Amino acid sequence: MTIHFTSDLHFGHKAMAAHRGFGTDVEGMDNALRHGWNHRVSPDDTTYVLGDLSFHKLEQTSRLLRGLNGKIIVVPGNHDNPKMLEALEKQGLIETARQLLEVKFVRQVAGKSEAHHFVLCHYPILQWNRRHYGAIHLHGHSHGSCRYPGGENPGRVMDVGVDAIGMIPLSLGGVFDIMLQREATSADHHKITSAA
Repeated sequence: MTIHFTSDLHFGHKAMAAHRGFGTDVEGMDNALRHGWNHRVSPDDTTYVLGDLSFHKLEQTSRLLRGLNGKIIVVPGNHDNPKMLEALEKQGLIETARQLLEVKFVRQVAGKSEAHHFVLCHYPILQWNRRHYGAIHLHGHSHGSCRYPGGENPGRVMDVGVDAIGMIPLSLGGVFDIMLQREATSADHHKITSAA
């Protein structure tokens, strides 16, 4: 089982189809997103969607989700209708998380397990819990346009939206490969420490 992250799929959103080079072909965008997802995500994997899942009505969204591999956990975004998320959850197509989800993910290094603290939210956060200890913050919402304080060294923060990382969800291993190359930073008075 592998864990993946993505955000801002915007299934069925005409303006995003045009923005992504599909012109008026919303179905083409939806199919490209589905193809990229299923290329990366296996049926026994879990994918965290950090908001803005679909602009389609419930029936079409349900049909799309049935065609996606793996378990889907949605952290709600500003374009997610709570009633639709609730209906999708009742159908067993998704699980809905809180708007800010803190979780530990483990990576294996030389036969040892290392736990890393993650803060998942649709929105980018300036100072998240345990940032100064090296906690990783993943978000969406910005479509690759977020300008992080710190310029060249923003710390362990990343936009995992499809417009920032491509039309394919990013694996936990891929996140570790990127984020653990970056130093922990702080945006306030908290002193940087090496403990994760």
